[in-house]
Amino acid sequence: MSLFIKIVVGIVAFFALLLAALYLEQQQIHRADLKACSTLTPQQVRDAVISDVTRRDSRGFSRFQLKPENVYVGLDDIQIGAGSAFAPFRISAEPDREHFAMMGCSDLDRIEYAKN
Repeated sequence: MSLFIKIVVGIVAFFALLLAALYLEQQQIHRADLKACSTLTPQQVRDAVISDVTRRDSRGFSRFQLKPENVYVGLDDIQIGAGSAFAPFRISAEPDREHFAMMGCSDLDRIEYAKN
């Protein structure tokens, strides 16, 4: 077999192993989320959102210099599904704009945000 073919086969095998590892990691995270959602409470979701939004280095909210009392997350609006949680909230700096927090149940520090 020529050297070129050996290199190509090696590269393909490397990427196949890399993709398999990424897939297995995602499956592990998904299983952990499914297990954790059964015990997650709306209060835990609310506390995680408020804690993350009020951090000084928070991606989208640090410019507002928010304190916990500046963030409103209604407990009745929080939705906890089979593998994730969803929490709409408002901040005092933009009272007319609704923001949305989405997170996996097993790691409440992995929060993604969207705004309406």
